Amino acid sequence: MGESVARRLPLLVCFAVVVGLRPPAWGQPEAVARLTMDEAVALAVEHSPAVAAASGARDAKAGELRTAGSLPPLELLVVPAGTFNDSPIIASQRLDLLGKRGRAARVAREEVAVATLEIETVRTHATHEARLAYIALQEAIAEHELAQQSLELREALRRLAEQRFELGDVARVHVDRAEIERDRAREEVTKLSAEVDVRRAALNSLLGRDPGETATLPVVLALGPELTYEIDALRTQALDRRPDVLAARAGIRAGEAGIRLARGARLPDFEVQFRAGDRVGSSGTQIGLGVSLPLIDWGQASGATRAARANADQRRAELAELERVAVLEVVSALRTLQADRQVADAYSTTIATRAQSLAELLQLSYERGGSTLLEVIDAERTLTETQLEHVRATAQYHRSLAELTLAVGGALPQ
Repeated sequence: MGESVARRLPLLVCFAVVVGLRPPAWGQPEAVARLTMDEAVALAVEHSPAVAAASGARDAKAGELRTAGSLPPLELLVVPAGTFNDSPIIASQRLDLLGKRGRAARVAREEVAVATLEIETVRTHATHEARLAYIALQEAIAEHELAQQSLELREALRRLAEQRFELGDVARVHVDRAEIERDRAREEVTKLSAEVDVRRAALNSLLGRDPGETATLPVVLALGPELTYEIDALRTQALDRRPDVLAARAGIRAGEAGIRLARGARLPDFEVQFRAGDRVGSSGTQIGLGVSLPLIDWGQASGATRAARANADQRRAELAELERVAVLEVVSALRTLQADRQVADAYSTTIATRAQSLAELLQLSYERGGSTLLEVIDAERTLTETQLEHVRATAQYHRSLAELTLAVGGALPQ
């Protein structure tokens, strides 16, 4: 019997090392240069085509503002042959004496403000997309590492079952079952390795890198300290700082300025003319001031005013809807965050520990002949599934944190 124990001892020790109290690799820091989430976000925003497009739209609005604030062009008419009111040279300049140009500039200025805030909205969403892609890669890497650990354990079980079969302790079917479990674990590692590649490619595409770049390695997934927030403070921040809400308010101001601009269409236009050349009864240069009055516009001014009022009303309604959605998103995101934190804490403090203890207990019992190989395999499978659920609960907590960050406008209060 002493010889039998001696023959079993090396593999029993190997099995104990694999299944024993060893924290999952995904929760352990490593001395490896890793890309932080803040670095990933900065790269994603820098390389975002959507941000570039929004910046171009803002530049276009800024050009419209310069046009709206400029004087009409000085017009010069030269008639080298023939006559035009007996004046071969006529220069005319329209004047803004009643504030039409100022009203147009006010509309354009508010539209620039809207476009500027829309850039921030796009940046916020680009940041959110990068955070989710980063967390997804963290999650996939952690799951892959757990699958590799499970494969190591099942290979140790296979070797142990094979040795016990050679000793005559168990039937051949135990070895076959252990090999099946080992092969299943190997296929799971292959599948999760591909998932890591897919998620890394998704993150790389956001960072402006080649999708096949394999050097992109995020920080190890970890739960981190619990963060607490007051719902009233978050609601206030969302309504005061969310760029889409602020853009909607600037849009209302632009709409109101548009009403004043439409009303100004009824105002007269003034023009200064300079005439040079011979004229019947006189010669030299003459200067005159003309006034153009809209006598009958066939409803154009009133129609433009009604359209401007409708546009402003539409923007007010859109703001009300945005504010309603913003408050709802904050309330929902905070409640989801709290629930996800509770689940993640339960796995960290209770569920994972119990699964680990069960696996150790059955391992010890198996060494003494009190448990079957199938019971040990079932306990190991429970441990692996529990650790995977722990990873997913942790990743879900960070996703919920990202959703709350988005809901309040891109940055949580410190």
